[in-house]
Amino acid sequence: MIRTSCRPAAAALGLVALALPAGADQAQCLTRAQADRAAVVLRGERQIRHYCAPCRDDGWRAGEVSSVEVVDGDCGTEVRVNGVGIDLAYVYVQRKDTWVNLAKVVGVKVRDVPKRLPEELPALPE
Repeated sequence: MIRTSCRPAAAALGLVALALPAGADQAQCLTRAQADRAAVVLRGERQIRHYCAPCRDDGWRAGEVSSVEVVDGDCGTEVRVNGVGIDLAYVYVQRKDTWVNLAKVVGVKVRDVPKRLPEELPALPE
């Protein structure tokens, strides 16, 4: 009798999960209320900055805000800027002289994400 075990497959799957960036895609699938709050903030912005600390980005990318919409996506409600779904955890909006994390502004819990965009980070080419 040949016996098989799921343990090697489970261990391999665990290793793959460890290789993924911590917290990636953590604030893209939202409740309707969260998405609506984010849309209100974004509609008052002309520019945003994209930065993913868990992904170990070397800097931030600038983005212009031309349109904002809240749509039902595959995993729930999401916010789209210029027709592209965004993850609030990796989007920053300007408040006074600093750039703050959009997820934290609208009360969405995120992990391993700085509240403010680190000042020493350079802008990356688009």
